[in-house]
Amino acid sequence: MEAAAGEPAGRAIPRHFAGFSIEWSLVERYMNPAARPAFANLLRNLGSGILRIGGASQDLMPFDPAAPNTIRVITPEDVARVRATVDAVHRGAGPRRRTPSWGVELGTAMAPVSDRRPFISPEHTRRFVDEGVLPVFGGRAARDLAAVGLANEPDLTYGADGLEDYLRDLALYGGDAVSGPVPVSAPNTSEDIVPWTELHATRKRWFADWPRILDTAGPVMRRRAGAFAPYGTDHFYPLARTCEDAPYRCPSIPALLSPERMQTLDYQVHRHASVAAERGLGYRLGETNTAAGRGAPGVSDVAAAAT
Repeated sequence: MEAAAGEPAGRAIPRHFAGFSIEWSLVERYMNPAARPAFANLLRNLGSGILRIGGASQDLMPFDPAAPNTIRVITPEDVARVRATVDAVHRGAGPRRRTPSWGVELGTAMAPVSDRRPFISPEHTRRFVDEGVLPVFGGRAARDLAAVGLANEPDLTYGADGLEDYLRDLALYGGDAVSGPVPVSAPNTSEDIVPWTELHATRKRWFADWPRILDTAGPVMRRRAGAFAPYGTDHFYPLARTCEDAPYRCPSIPALLSPERMQTLDYQVHRHASVAAERGLGYRLGETNTAAGRGAPGVSDVAAAAT
């Protein structure tokens, strides 16, 4: 897009800047053979993007190639259903570009071990790549794999004081011995729901730590990139279901549509896209919705919210 005389130059929004993100536990619902045609048609109508399978479920659901396929475990059948969905999107869409209209990001677990996630380990991720991803997204299908996403909102799972532990794990899990040879993405961070001026003035979560994070992950992300350019990715939520102690977070239509929320999104995208670009990486908004915490009545269930 060219700027008019006297206007500051801008940059076009990349085709795959946003997409569609769902939990692993919803693959059976949206991508089973009966539901797949309608879901594939939705993606086709949206034009282009990344179909991200992950979220909180990627750090809570183990990959087990020998387990029966249920909503409590990730299996090769789940991965195959994702590929079948993307194949259906591209089928009949005319000549394919070098970069497909839709790519896939498959989230894998990377978080501190706990009672809720005792299975997490480098060996678990290696098994996910070897027995889940490569058999399904190998050969010609490899061009549809945008990345394997390492961790979901690690600023929450590792905690406020866990950045050093996260950077150590990121270097380990991103290494060829664990996640090679597939493309990987990071960091899928979330941001506190506060005005942009507060993000700018304080070190909220890991917002200001993106340079260190991408310095750790960037080299392998660039080296192992596939048909899709390597990218850093984060999340943005303008409101939250829980807001008893933070009125700014409380969901309402006026708050959702307020200029202040858009200014905060603009600030986040500008800062993190700039940090990524300085390191030869793209930037994606990997997860967003009207309100965190599974939506909010009166905000997340109206046509304006979807728009």
